[in-house]
Amino acid sequence: MNECDSLFHVNIDKSSYVFDRWVDGDLLPLFDNALQVDNRKKMILLHTIGSHWWYNSHFTDEFARYQPTVNSKIISSCTQEEMINSYDNTVLYTDYFLHSLIDRLRDRNAILIYQSDHGEALGEEGVWLHAAESAYTHQAACMVWMSDKYKELYPEKYEKAKENSVKRFRTDYLFHSILDAAGIGSEYLNNSLSIFR
Repeated sequence: MNECDSLFHVNIDKSSYVFDRWVDGDLLPLFDNALQVDNRKKMILLHTIGSHWWYNSHFTDEFARYQPTVNSKIISSCTQEEMINSYDNTVLYTDYFLHSLIDRLRDRNAILIYQSDHGEALGEEGVWLHAAESAYTHQAACMVWMSDKYKELYPEKYEKAKENSVKRFRTDYLFHSILDAAGIGSEYLNNSLSIFR
């Protein structure tokens, strides 16, 4: 991250051990500012908190749709229903956040790639969160969105992404796919790892 032209932190004092409100929507003003930078080409990377534990701190009150939610930070004190509801509220908030990004990119020549760094276990086989070995933690969410302008300019990338959407990838695809999507050549680029090929 220190190789970026600009680096901004929104929640620099936050950590996994701080349980107050920490939402990805706090990144939106910085994203808006980055979009205003007068460069013909730009790549904006956002490191989000998403659905990490303590779930309740990662969505705002208006997204607390699923009830009851957890009321203890001690997992064994929570019911499975509370855990799943709180987690689902984080997913609902992430949907809102991604939609907000897409709205800002809709009229541009843009592509958005969302990649979670891990999946989450929600009590399957007695496993919770992502700190334990579990098949569920290896199923990380991913989404690719392209603006109409991007699809018009790069129809082959759009078609290949659709074709590859049913395949399973390891997260090492990300580096190669970002370079490929942006048309950046590099001796390190392995086209066989791009989801756009």
